[in-house]
Parts: sequence; structure tokens; C-alpha cells
Amino acid sequence: MTYPSKKAVVQAKLHFPCGNDTMNIERSEFIRTVKRITEASGYLDLEMPRRVIETLRGIQVPGPFAAQIAFLQGKALQLDKQFEDAAVCLAVAAKDVPPQFKKQAFEYLSECVRESCNPPQLALDTFGVYRGAKPLPTYHRFMQ
Repeated sequence: MTYPSKKAVVQAKLHFPCGNDTMNIERSEFIRTVKRITEASGYLDLEMPRRVIETLRGIQVPGPFAAQIAFLQGKALQLDKQFEDAAVCLAVAAKDVPPQFKKQAFEYLSECVRESCNPPQLALDTFGVYRGAKPLPTYHRFMQ
């Protein structure tokens, strides 16, 4: 079982907004979530998609990590050849991840849309968003 480094746990503790009313997550649950995300990321690096999904299922309260969890689930489902489900997770992640990760989320999303035999134009539009050439299509059915 892989655990995050002490540095990652300390950073999670430092970034935990203590006393903030908008955060309805306890400190121990927050740290447990960070550990599970780190563990799932390690399984993803080892290309073990079923273990990623099992690990992420154990997260009861995603808190501020919902987009990262959706991204990891989508990538794991993509590795497991469940492209339709992966596209839904990656669409959620592409909407909500920080800007520096949007291109990667849209890249994986366009691959899933292409593989799931959806209309070719939808795959091209999604790939265009990834490349920065097109705005997000308003009719994109996965983005709803």
C-alpha cells in the first residue's frame, strides 16, 4: 500500500482552511482523502485501473478534490476501455480542474469521445478545445 510522503501530508495540513465555514470536511477526513488520491495516482502510474477505482470509491467526502477525483476516475476508466463512462468523468474534470490541467483533461476526453463511437464532429470539436483552437461546444452532451 502506497502512502503519501510526510511532505504531502504536511502540505495538506497547511492548506486545510481551518475555521472556514464553507469547508464541511473534518481534518482527519481531509487527510484520508489526500492519502487515497495519492494512492490512486500511484496505481494509475502502474496502470492498475481497477485498483484506482476501488481506492477512489473509499472517499466519502471529496471536499475540494472533486475535480481531481473525477480526472483520476476518468483516466482509470479509459485504461479499462470503458470510454463512455470515462468521457463523463473527464468532462466533469475538464470543467472544474485548475487551468494548468485543462488541456490534459480535454486531451483524454477527446480520445474517449473518439473511441466511444460518438459523432466524429464531436470528437473533432473536443480535440479543438484541447488544442486551444475552438471554444467549448455548447451542445457537448458530456458537459451537462
